[in-house]
Amino acid sequence: MSRTRFFDRFTELVGEPPAKYLARWRSLVADLLRQRNLSTSEIAERVGHTDEDALALVEGAGAGEVPGVAALEQAVITSAHEIVANNVGK
Repeated sequence: MSRTRFFDRFTELVGEPPAKYLARWRSLVADLLRQRNLSTSEIAERVGHTDEDALALVEGAGAGEVPGVAALEQAVITSAHEIVANNVGK
């Protein structure tokens, strides 16, 4: 499947583009992890961002608009469900 076809099909099935879906899940997981009093850098690492600045940049974008979408395309391969699973019980 081509990359373009993947993005089109994903959007058709899920209702939003992959990068926006991933950003939404990362934000949700980050919110849950904040309840555990983790540091911002630790939260950023657990949800798949390179550092706390990357987390702040994405969260500061607002309304699901993700800066550097091209850079996030590769991250779409990582399932949001896998991110959640890796943080359950931590």
